[in-house]
Amino acid sequence: MCKEEVIIITKKNCEKCIIAKELGEKLKDKYKVKYLDIESIDGLTEFSFYNGKYPPMIIYNGKAYNSVLLAEKILLNESA
Repeated sequence: MCKEEVIIITKKNCEKCIIAKELGEKLKDKYKVKYLDIESIDGLTEFSFYNGKYPPMIIYNGKAYNSVLLAEKILLNESA
């Protein structure tokens, strides 16, 4: 079975991004977690596509979340 993908877009020197990366570690057994830096072409493209305002951004199932806590609640419940 193929794991669903979660994309986590972060930025250097961002305190909330550290929390988002920690969430990625919690999710890696159930999801394919992909990390992108907002300063990379791929990261900026995804961030812009979802009309990002500030990092971190967590993308799952066509929806983008800037709240790590909300994303965590949704993703951990999805995988239950």
